[in-house]
Amino acid sequence: MYLLPLFTADFDKLNWIMWVPTIAIFAFIAVTSHSYFFNPLLGAFGWHFYRVGTPQNVTNILITKRTIRKGDQTINGIELGDYVILETE
Repeated sequence: MYLLPLFTADFDKLNWIMWVPTIAIFAFIAVTSHSYFFNPLLGAFGWHFYRVGTPQNVTNILITKRTIRKGDQTINGIELGDYVILETE
């Protein structure tokens, strides 16, 4: 969806000057984010995505600005949707 404006019906008219750097930036973000949930815009703005579990053995995706190093932390957050949590401070 993010790349749709770069495509055209005629392959010969594809704007390679815009397309190649954009793909390179997306690839860099995807490789360096180590993410379970890929969103290049949030990744570019410093958000991190983690797979976390609840005491009820439910696995969720946590979106946070913090870098989490320990697996035994308590997280406070709000549900954005099914199995997606945004950490609140």
